[in-house]
Amino acid sequence: GTCNEIYDCKIFFEPPNRIKINIFSNTIVKNININVFKILKIILISNKDIKINCSKLFTFILVIFYFSNIFFFLELCYVGVPSDGGSNPESCISIDRSDGDGDGDGDRSDNNDDGDRSNDDSDTSDDGNGDRSDFNDDGDRSDDGNGDRSDFNDDDDDDDDGVDRSDDGDGDADSDASVEDDNFRRKIGLIEWAISRKVPHVTLDALLVVLRRDWPGGDSLPKSSKTLLGTLGARYNIRPMADLNGLMGQYTYCGIQRGLEQCIEPDAHATNDISLQFHCDGLSVSKSSRSDIWPILCKVYSKSAKYEPFVVAMFHGQSKPRNVNEYLEDFVNEINELLADGLVISGRHFNVHIQCIIADTPARAFLKSISGHTGVHACERCTALGQSSASSNNEGEEEGSQRMRRKPAATTVFPNVEEMKRTDESFRTFRDHQHHKGPSLLTSIVPHINMILCFVLDFMHLGFLGIMAKFLEYWFSLSSRFRVGQQHKTEISRRLEQIKGQIPREFQRKIRAINNVSNYKAVEYKFFAFYAGPIVLKNIIPENQYNHFILFHHASRLLWSERTARQSVNQANVLLEMFFERSKQIYGNLSATINMHNLIHVADDVVHTGLSLSEINAFAFENYLGIIKRQLRSPYHLLAQICRRNYERVINLNTKAKRVVETEILEADGNIISKLRYQEKYFTTSRPNNMILLKNEFIVEIQQIYEENGRILIQGQRWMTKGPIYHTNECDSTDQHIYELNDNPVPLLITFPINRIDNKL
Repeated sequence: GTCNEIYDCKIFFEPPNRIKINIFSNTIVKNININVFKILKIILISNKDIKINCSKLFTFILVIFYFSNIFFFLELCYVGVPSDGGSNPESCISIDRSDGDGDGDGDRSDNNDDGDRSNDDSDTSDDGNGDRSDFNDDGDRSDDGNGDRSDFNDDDDDDDDGVDRSDDGDGDADSDASVEDDNFRRKIGLIEWAISRKVPHVTLDALLVVLRRDWPGGDSLPKSSKTLLGTLGARYNIRPMADLNGLMGQYTYCGIQRGLEQCIEPDAHATNDISLQFHCDGLSVSKSSRSDIWPILCKVYSKSAKYEPFVVAMFHGQSKPRNVNEYLEDFVNEINELLADGLVISGRHFNVHIQCIIADTPARAFLKSISGHTGVHACERCTALGQSSASSNNEGEEEGSQRMRRKPAATTVFPNVEEMKRTDESFRTFRDHQHHKGPSLLTSIVPHINMILCFVLDFMHLGFLGIMAKFLEYWFSLSSRFRVGQQHKTEISRRLEQIKGQIPREFQRKIRAINNVSNYKAVEYKFFAFYAGPIVLKNIIPENQYNHFILFHHASRLLWSERTARQSVNQANVLLEMFFERSKQIYGNLSATINMHNLIHVADDVVHTGLSLSEINAFAFENYLGIIKRQLRSPYHLLAQICRRNYERVINLNTKAKRVVETEILEADGNIISKLRYQEKYFTTSRPNNMILLKNEFIVEIQQIYEENGRILIQGQRWMTKGPIYHTNECDSTDQHIYELNDNPVPLLITFPINRIDNKL
């Protein structure tokens, strides 16, 4: 018989081991000639509220699905012919316009550079194509890995469909061309949707079946998602490599030049010099296994264009690679060629330079083959010796820790400051042989990189996930003797809640209540250190602790800002040295961990690179690691999955860097502008995106934005200041443009051109 309806079941588990099923008619499905569904329909219709044994019901359903071979109906809603005849592809497909993070705000907040790579409940039920056999274990690039191409439609289904396409008149020719254009646009839209939404191949295959049958022009679509996305063109060579435990892992090299050719926009570069930043870190694949991926990432540094990182090499195993020099060999060989010869893109020759290598402390020690952060000779910048000291459970520190966890019984501290600085020459000659575990292949890069200063002290791990997380643990951990009372914690949470409503769009992850501090991400620690801390901690923690925190807050902001980093580097360095010394006085010598010690060296990175800390940190790389993790759809053949997903993206999407546009009108009605982007900042006429600082240091609340005679003008109200938020012997908040404002703005409106804006507040 023919079943015309399938019922969706909402299942609510009720003890003991029984379920209640509520039936709702939802989707019309035509021409399904399966008798068993008719039987199921009769059973379900006969009683709309039935209770049946859980195991029997699940067994019955599994038997039905197995013999009917309609697995794809689990993920696919029926797609009908649109009322507009199919001219609009979006009317044919139910497209999820959420941004992927569940908040539905339409922005890419999942790509928010917040150092979070854990927000990715990746689908591990399959590899994305419904067949685990299609991965090539031995890295054979000549096939898709399953030795059988019979399930692929390599010709994009361009077979003769019996339609006479001869040109019998100008009108018919124009009509045929229009139809072909429409079909092409639909196909491109489908490809972009599938890649951007990370649609698994098994789902896309099922969708193609329906679209080819019911979509206008659907017969022009291929039968296979791999043909549609061009997956079969991916080329990669995966070879074995041992991990630290002696187990055999996998390694593949993707290449620097290939990545640069895919992303560089030549017109965005005023000179022929390209500066590269590299990053290396371990990526845990899942919480239930010890499987790790160790990628080497590269990113082009540019102020005129937005570049995303790309993969240079990857290792997958149960731990990091055993032999770091084997891991780095391909990278060193290619970077030497690029440094010597440069590369040509679109007929233009570019010189290549290594700007810096960004990694956390354990990864830097791995790459340089030096003592780890718990070693006595661990400091990378000076010869200060660590001291092993007993610690309580609430003391001691591990860089990058995102959770308050039980600490080891002993920790290595570095209480001394005045020690001899390490140099590139002393590193290469093994002057401090106890600092080294062995030679590093990175010393063979030509021209030589500075093995001390080229490895920047990443402030995302050092300052936010390290120092800021540690001090929040001091104040709010139940096991800390410096903790504040519950009443004060409640007051801090109340203040944070008030601040949350005033956080502008640039902060895409809003800070949570202080009760969630152990789960904060790096961007939340950053927000607390730079913005919320001086306000919410005032009159809460003891004055000496508050003034001590202000030293860290003030110095870090000076080094983070592109406006102040270079001219205020000496002042910031003095403040950080004071912060280090006072930490031992307030919190004891156990606070002088490697993170705290490295603060006295972080200003050297600004001097050496000429860049602010905001330009040489791991936020963009850590965010890209999260993207890599979300590409994984199965725990098998991980490197092959990543290579294929990257290839699909490269051949179907525009991967060239986006040029920075100074002014972009986003929403307007005539000459009245309601939303615009200026110097990479988002401005509106309503809070919290309408507070600005002018170049004459006026604080203005935008009331209206409009265009007149080709100029963009802003009308707003000025706010007068009462005074600084904090003022100590060393620091004043007004130096950072942080003020306490009057209760109300000045009623008089002022008008000025948009180029008078100095910054957004």
